[in-house]
Amino acid sequence: MTRQENHDPGTPHPFDVEDDAATPLTHEEKDGLIPSWVTFRHELNEVEQANIAKGALWASRQRRRDLLDECFLRDLHKRMLGDVRTWAGVYRSKERSIGVPAWNIRVELKILLDDTRLWVERTVFDPDELAGCHSPLPEWQRPPRPADGRFAGYAAR
Repeated sequence: MTRQENHDPGTPHPFDVEDDAATPLTHEEKDGLIPSWVTFRHELNEVEQANIAKGALWASRQRRRDLLDECFLRDLHKRMLGDVRTWAGVYRSKERSIGVPAWNIRVELKILLDDTRLWVERTVFDPDELAGCHSPLPEWQRPPRPADGRFAGYAAR
């Protein structure tokens, strides 16, 4: 069977779609990158995933972990990305087209964490709904990147 058989001619064939993992990193993606040998997206994904696993293991071993505590979240972010990114655990200082202004991140995060604590205490949402409410959190700290999405997913659980 050839690859043309059993394929809808109106859609691109999977083999014809550009492989995102083989794409060289952009200058923005290299911003704050610690491992100098990383040049492709698949390499970045690998080192970030290894660092995130290391951070998640650290978090799972903490006796007192309060995922609604700003200091704990910043420490977790640093541990999940600190071997890969210089900006891990630090609020962004540059303005972006999404999220709140950089100067207002701390205030908005405090409001979000306080609201969430109240929602948890009063069982306003079930856990799955509550986790979905927090997807914008990493956008406040950094531009949206896969590693921040994985961090947010962990923190939301």
